[in-house]
Amino acid sequence: MTEKIKTIVYIDGYNLYYGRLRNPQTPLNYKWLDLVKLFQNLLKAQDPNSEIVKVKYFTAPALGKFASHGNQSSDAQDAYHRALNHLYPDLLEIIMGKHVAAAKPLPAR
Repeated sequence: MTEKIKTIVYIDGYNLYYGRLRNPQTPLNYKWLDLVKLFQNLLKAQDPNSEIVKVKYFTAPALGKFASHGNQSSDAQDAYHRALNHLYPDLLEIIMGKHVAAAKPLPAR
């Protein structure tokens, strides 16, 4: 019997959203992307002996005051996170960061 290749997937939610999903031409159902299923399928295609043991999704809360759809954006993000957590309570970990609006000065040489 072949031993499973255990894999942890790390996802940068900011780059995923702004790099692929924010585009107005992106179909709405793509914005409800099943991240775990996506990477399970990718890994199985790459190596059938692979097994995802954890998906770590790094993101930050949508801020209604900056979002084009206002508070609907933060409500939609909350619903999306709840749905993912419901489907994968033991497999998915959502790590919430924060936004930094103030620019910090560069260190002196």
